[in-house]
Amino acid sequence: MTKNDWFPDDEWFSGEDSSPKRPFPSFPFKINKGIIFAAAAGLSLLVLLPALAEFYSDLLWYNSEGFGSVFWTRLLARIPLFLSGFVTYSLILWLNFNAARKNLKAHLPAREEIFGSRAALLAIGAAALFLGFSNGASMSGEWPMTLRFFHGGHFGETDPLFGHDIGFYIFSLPFWRFVHEKALGLIFLCLVTAGGAYGLFLAPKQGIPSSLSIPPRMRTHLALLASAGALLWSAGYFLDRYDLLFSPTGVVFGAGYTDVHAELMALNVLMVLTALFAFSLPLAMAGRAWKIPLGLAALTLVSGFVLRNLYPAIVQKYFVEPNEFDREKRFIEYNIAATNSAYGLSGITLKTITPDDAITWEDIERNRDTIDNIRLWDHAPLLRSFKQLQEIRTYYDFSNIDIDRYSFDGQYRQIMIAPRELDLSGMQNPTWINTRLEFTHGYGIVMNPV
Repeated sequence: MTKNDWFPDDEWFSGEDSSPKRPFPSFPFKINKGIIFAAAAGLSLLVLLPALAEFYSDLLWYNSEGFGSVFWTRLLARIPLFLSGFVTYSLILWLNFNAARKNLKAHLPAREEIFGSRAALLAIGAAALFLGFSNGASMSGEWPMTLRFFHGGHFGETDPLFGHDIGFYIFSLPFWRFVHEKALGLIFLCLVTAGGAYGLFLAPKQGIPSSLSIPPRMRTHLALLASAGALLWSAGYFLDRYDLLFSPTGVVFGAGYTDVHAELMALNVLMVLTALFAFSLPLAMAGRAWKIPLGLAALTLVSGFVLRNLYPAIVQKYFVEPNEFDREKRFIEYNIAATNSAYGLSGITLKTITPDDAITWEDIERNRDTIDNIRLWDHAPLLRSFKQLQEIRTYYDFSNIDIDRYSFDGQYRQIMIAPRELDLSGMQNPTWINTRLEFTHGYGIVMNPV
């Protein structure tokens, strides 16, 4: 298959100045700007009116319940998030799209009528605004997390591994994760759109499937985007270090021996290698020496597989499991101390109590309430007894037994109780009237002392 089979109108993509120029098609009728404005205004009203109606109804409801301040807090937290996401995304995407447009215009002078036209500027501006609006709308939904970040405060307790206040992990870390994901997604979108545009217009000119020779300005653009993406990827490894405190793989929840001595080291190494790769891209671009970034990329991939998979498994299997208690003792103590602190049990003092084996009748009378409420029934055989003796009809059933407490003749007694529930699958004549009108609920309860 030749190039002409893929692109029969080769002059459309060619860098050569073909004559005569192909004229753009014109509309067979004159477009009335007033009609366009009226249509746009009507469409805007259709979109905005439901949103305004929902806004006003929510405001009335919150005010009627005495929570008007909550409504305005939610709204005032959403607006800065939306604006920051909208402006940041729109601006960076427009700069990226415009840089790609200029590079294509410089490399394909025959297509200057496309890339240099006002329509091209309007198209990339509209695309940037649309994507920025979508991102701002999604970011505005994260207002609770943002408020927690700015107003969360401190717990007064620090973690033993990194020394950060517990409030950092509750309020700050989710916010930085959110910012990192948004930034990484933005760079990825810029890289994909720029690379796709370059490939779309360069491939027909250079032939298919011949290898592409990327012009210097385009190569610079893509290298800078890749460098920014690699730096953000390195920042992701930095944040991953803190997630080790939530690791479920150890003997206790949280960081264990393997996490601290294998996973943490792996994340630090990958963070440094990825950062070096990011800085090597602009240097390689200036000196046209691509062996260093390619070597760093290969080293990072191999290190990621070995350090994140093989090395932790070897440490766990051959170094931790043969002597697990000694290896994990320090981290078990951290877990116990954190649990005690979370439940407010840090100030408990241990005392040794020597029990007295002698029980007198006076002891029994003094603890009569406890003696009368000693549980004798097992819920499993009691449930079977209820089913045999108290179901009454085939369409009634006892699904479980609960423990509850009630007062009888002034005495607080512990009882076992089960509701007699309706089970329509046991009904012999499941007509619409029976299932919808007559048999609609269960019939009482059954209970007895424990």
